[in-house]
Amino acid sequence: MKINLKEVSVFLSAILLAGSYAVAQNPYRWTDELELLKRVDKLPEYRTGSYVEQFSSYDRTGGNDDGFAGTYSFLRKEGDKLVIAEMEGPGVINRIWTPTPTDNMLYFYFDGQKEPGLKIKFSDLFSGKVYPFTKPVCGNEIGGFYCYLPITYKKSCKIVFDGPKLEFIQIQYRNLPEKKVETYTGEFSQQDKDLLAEVNRIWADLSPAVTNYTFGKSAGVQTEEKVFTLSPGEEVSFFEMAEPGRIVGMSIDGGTSFEGLYKDVILSAKWDNEKVEAIYAPVADFFGYAYGKGAMRSILMGKQGTSNYCYLPMPFDKSASMKMIYKKREGIQQSPISVNVKVYYNSNKRNVKE
Repeated sequence: MKINLKEVSVFLSAILLAGSYAVAQNPYRWTDELELLKRVDKLPEYRTGSYVEQFSSYDRTGGNDDGFAGTYSFLRKEGDKLVIAEMEGPGVINRIWTPTPTDNMLYFYFDGQKEPGLKIKFSDLFSGKVYPFTKPVCGNEIGGFYCYLPITYKKSCKIVFDGPKLEFIQIQYRNLPEKKVETYTGEFSQQDKDLLAEVNRIWADLSPAVTNYTFGKSAGVQTEEKVFTLSPGEEVSFFEMAEPGRIVGMSIDGGTSFEGLYKDVILSAKWDNEKVEAIYAPVADFFGYAYGKGAMRSILMGKQGTSNYCYLPMPFDKSASMKMIYKKREGIQQSPISVNVKVYYNSNKRNVKE
């Protein structure tokens, strides 16, 4: 039987092209974006075909009227309403922020439709009273009211404020021209609800553990623990690895040793035998201390009790070297400190194309 190589080549090319087209046409739903709110392992990945933009009430003249008078808080008027944002092309709204919410209605018009696909009080984006805008993915803390619930649209989105004046506002979104985005509908399967509940659980965890983030390239975690005493003028290496891998997280417990005005204990990290440190910072600054005390606790970094934690993923291609340095000060009494360090890591090789 003769095989026509030209025909085989054409046939295989057609299959490959069809496969590529099928992948490119996979629908991209709001839950794909929601999933990212718990996938800390994906933070180091490069995003392609994704363009971040923002509508904001900042003062275009460089002055201080960033929302007080509402001068720059809308694009145009339509009747007695204000158009506050207008996005063209497929995309997703990732964040809406304001310190001044009101009970006026917001209308989201998707894909050129004459009727809004989402109607909600401005204040209810943050109140936790209207599903799926639930806490803590939506809420308020020091710094204002925020909503991180993704709102997707296939072709376009126009947001209209039903009121005479809007003050401070930021609306951040991403254009996704290479994705087949499905428009947000407000209809939710049980799987959708379970995912949102899981994201809210992780965001609400006041005592976050590394196990919250062991997905994807951060799976298969091992722990290396080192207990040591560090004296002024000394440095101690607490983690070395001579193969590709990833730091998934770490905790450093030094009691109260990192508190106070002096920041003499330095955290240092190098990847891939580079000459310049990727991390070189006082332990206190790295973990968000303020005025000599632990002052930060987030889902990724902060302090619990006497333990400082960081769950930001740190991939490396060849090697990792981490140490602690105690700077010696002349003329000042410095005591040795006892430190317990745990490094959570794996040997998952980074995909250099990601």
